[in-house]
Amino acid sequence: VDVGNQTRAVQRELHSAFRFELLTLLVAPGIMACLGYGAWLANFGGLSCLELGGLCIGMGIITGVIGIVVGHELCHKASRLERAFGRLLLCAACYGHFYIEHTLGHHKYVATDR
Repeated sequence: VDVGNQTRAVQRELHSAFRFELLTLLVAPGIMACLGYGAWLANFGGLSCLELGGLCIGMGIITGVIGIVVGHELCHKASRLERAFGRLLLCAACYGHFYIEHTLGHHKYVATDR
């Protein structure tokens, strides 16, 4: 159990560790691959109506739960690649407008009287 806070040096080290960036960057190609395979399967897989419904629900959960959360976090990063992947994930969930509203609306007015 960690009973103490991290030192500033440890915080800087963890903040710049590439292993954390890599995990979030791998989500975008993973979700795009899932969507591509799902689209192929829906067209050529010979699925029944029930299987097709399950596929649609599964793809919605993948893009909606994982894609929106990771996309939101990536949109806050400084790197252009990370921001682009964040926007790609949000667009995959048909939620691309969130990037504009969130950064230009919410973060502009958060903790203000407006």
